[in-house]
Amino acid sequence: MLPARHALSRRGTIRAETAVYSPAMIRPGADPDDVRMADVLCDFCRGPWTLDRPMVEGHRGAVICGHCLTVAYTTLVLERAASPVDFDCLLCREGPRDRAALERAGEPGWTSPAHAEASVCRRCVKRAAGALHKDPDAAWCKPVSPGGRGDGPMQPTAASADEDGESDG
Repeated sequence: MLPARHALSRRGTIRAETAVYSPAMIRPGADPDDVRMADVLCDFCRGPWTLDRPMVEGHRGAVICGHCLTVAYTTLVLERAASPVDFDCLLCREGPRDRAALERAGEPGWTSPAHAEASVCRRCVKRAAGALHKDPDAAWCKPVSPGGRGDGPMQPTAASADEDGESDG
């Protein structure tokens, strides 16, 4: 997963050979042959891509903005809140059967409160957070637990493994 900014040309348009966004995530009225940064919308909140709203691209043009990623990461990784398991992930395109075949049956996901059809799996949330956290231009850091683990608050890291052995970087 790459931060979506990598698909920008010098003119601020999306290079067709590097990014293909789904029609639903392009601002209505946008020129499909000249897609600009503000024409790309987050799949989860429908907010436009701006310099203060970085995006991470999944497969086939699905994108999640830093704001939605913060909520998803906090819910799935830090709080480990009860989450749906019967969903299709927009970023990796895996459904419940795919995850079961990959021995990840029951993996939780986060569903947008604004758009019930927009869900993302925990693995993609962790990968997207790792990619965006490492991007020096994004000014986005992984959320930290208020109480942290152990004595003090958790510090954001470029890559760390949690209890399930998954790296989130």
